[in-house]
Amino acid sequence: MYLISTFSSVITLLIRTTAMRFGTSLRCVVGDKSPEQQSDDWYMNIAKEVYRPDIYQQAAQSLIEDGTLSAKDFPDFKQMDGFRAPQKHFIDNIVYDGRQPNAYLEKFSIGLKGKDKV
Repeated sequence: MYLISTFSSVITLLIRTTAMRFGTSLRCVVGDKSPEQQSDDWYMNIAKEVYRPDIYQQAAQSLIEDGTLSAKDFPDFKQMDGFRAPQKHFIDNIVYDGRQPNAYLEKFSIGLKGKDKV
C-alpha cells in the first residue's frame, strides 16, 4: 500500500508541476499564445485548466468506497495545494518554483523575457 500511496502523491504533484512547466515552456521556447509578457497568475490559470484534482479525488473516492484501497492510501485532498518545494532535479537542473513561473523563465538564455515582444 505504501507504493500506491507514494505513487498517487507523485502523480498528483506531477500533474500540476507539468501543467506549470508546460505553460512556462511555451513562452520560453516559442512564445505563448499572446506575444506579450504574462503574469504568474496567467500561468496559474493555464495550470488550473489542465490540473483537475476533482477528477483524481473522485477516482480515489471510488477506490475507497469499493474497498480496493483505504483513505490512508491517498493524500488529504483538503490539505494539498499541489505544489512541491522549489526543486532543480526535474529535467534541466534549473531551480523551479511552480508559484513563480516567470522567475523560472528568466533563468533561460532563450525565449521572451519580461516585456520582450515578438
